[in-house]
Amino acid sequence: QAVYGYIDRIAQTQGVPVIQRWKILEHISKLMKMDEEFDVVLRGGEGKGPEHSSENCDGNARTALGLHILCFTTHRMNNGPVLGHEEEVGRRTTFRLFYPESVFSDPSHNDPNTTAILTAFKPLDLKWLWELLTGGTINTNGFWKKPALNLIYKPYQIRVLDPFIIRTAAYEWLHFPKVFPKDQRPKHPTTGIIAITLAFHICHEVHLAGFKYNFSDLNSPLHYYGNATMSLMNKNAYHNLTAEQLFLKDITEKNFVINLTQD
Repeated sequence: QAVYGYIDRIAQTQGVPVIQRWKILEHISKLMKMDEEFDVVLRGGEGKGPEHSSENCDGNARTALGLHILCFTTHRMNNGPVLGHEEEVGRRTTFRLFYPESVFSDPSHNDPNTTAILTAFKPLDLKWLWELLTGGTINTNGFWKKPALNLIYKPYQIRVLDPFIIRTAAYEWLHFPKVFPKDQRPKHPTTGIIAITLAFHICHEVHLAGFKYNFSDLNSPLHYYGNATMSLMNKNAYHNLTAEQLFLKDITEKNFVINLTQD
């Protein structure tokens, strides 16, 4: 119900008539009618589906390991590829968390067995998804970089993450203020921290791989793919990487997770 209300309020701000809002909610309802295994994804762990007993969260850092252990689900983030990197990161992707600016556009990266989960940070993210699903016109204004103009995933593969998961990561794990001073840019968790938060709600055991940044060398690779360097992340004003590294250190030392990342 919280997700429905959130989407409906966004539709109202866009001037969508009542009858059209009902059609939007009806369509979203169809997307949200999942089997018991995935019911938990949207409802922040409150579904009736069975919890997974083991899970890998595969980060995109340069130190990502190949996943060679038996597990039930594997989370990946954004456009971290599997194709061409199987020896480093494994082959399986159960859930892929993304936002409009980070989702794949190349259909060669589509895995029909993957569930793609939209992590909405702003109302435009949900409007973007709606326009793609209904064949509407995408307005690229308001995004920090040009979002994908096509979806490589089928509608049955797509889910919308409950905002509860993002709020938990931001306010409970990273202790962000709910209101930032006017002279500061608002911070939000990285997709990796959000993926870990989701895993905590649906799994008994969580393994991490690739959650590490090398700030000692800003020219070192940021990811195991592409040409981006650590300098890009170091200049990012929308994340608090110090808070995230302290969080990762804390959950590792307390054995809340099994960290597979190489030192």
